[in-house]
Amino acid sequence: MSDMKQRLAYLDNIKAISIILVVFCHYTLLSNNTVIGNIFMTMAWGAVPCFMMVSGGLMNTKSVFSWKKHLRNIISTYVVICIWRIIYIVIHILINGFIYSYKDIFKCVFFFDNIDGIDLGVFWYMIAYLMIQIIFPVTWTLFHSDNIKAYLFILVVSFLQGIFIPSVCIGYRLFTGNDYLDSLLNMTGNVLPFSEYSNMLFYFVLGGILFRYRQTVKEKLSLAKSIIIFIMGLVALVCEKFYATKSWGWNNNYINDGYARITTCLIAVGIFLIIDQLSGEKENFIGKTVGSSTLGIYYMHFIILIVSNVYLYNLIPGRSFLMNCIKTIIVVFSTVIVTLILKKIPVIRILVM
Repeated sequence: MSDMKQRLAYLDNIKAISIILVVFCHYTLLSNNTVIGNIFMTMAWGAVPCFMMVSGGLMNTKSVFSWKKHLRNIISTYVVICIWRIIYIVIHILINGFIYSYKDIFKCVFFFDNIDGIDLGVFWYMIAYLMIQIIFPVTWTLFHSDNIKAYLFILVVSFLQGIFIPSVCIGYRLFTGNDYLDSLLNMTGNVLPFSEYSNMLFYFVLGGILFRYRQTVKEKLSLAKSIIIFIMGLVALVCEKFYATKSWGWNNNYINDGYARITTCLIAVGIFLIIDQLSGEKENFIGKTVGSSTLGIYYMHFIILIVSNVYLYNLIPGRSFLMNCIKTIIVVFSTVIVTLILKKIPVIRILVM
């Protein structure tokens, strides 16, 4: 297997594990008192950053940049988002019977506005990815320049704006009970150049570094060290949640500002490095099927869960960690099949690729 194919194989493994965690944490069937479920829900915060690191690794290390292809990709991403938003709106209308004005629907589809009664929360990632695509020519140019310091500068600034400063403010608010330092967040939002998705930009830029210096990173950070990084982040984030909720159980409590925390960063980097260390040279079934179908799974899993939440969840006798795992397996398996089918249909396949 060529070096590039081997790299793509381990990246598919990372994408596969990440999308499974994403499905696991949406519309859960967990019992309120489950501790292991709470641990997995906390770990799942590392999934989306892993997606961004994979994208950053693949995109920033491309040997050639084409403006024509890039602009086409931006338009394609925007159009696909709009089409899926239409699908989501139609499904919600069929379920809840609400009638929305053409004006609200137009703004929702094309300007990414929200509509009461329609769950479009899953789209935040694709909107963040659209932002990344717009800034990508800058990161690619700096990545391939003779001096990579400007690229690293974006890494540092996006980390400060999107993770470090918010983490300081979150910690201060958590342990003191007041929001005095939130003014610091307002200042950084006004002074620093990146958007509310600066943490995603950080992971995108970091992905390029981890991809370029993969062998060096693997030599410096062994499997044991990678596991330690992951455990440190996971234990710390679980403890943060316990301190905020006074419970080790799940209790349907999502962590606020989960992607803006240093602990989440440690979890995500740990997952990325561990899977890289454990991935062999050969492609495996999960990576090849699930890892190559993540976009389709991402869009479709939420639809299945929205419908299931209305029509099926009340029929399920009990909630538990095992039940949520079964839900995850069924949803991932079904959306993989549909994605593989759609990929073979001209025009429509753009929705899942």
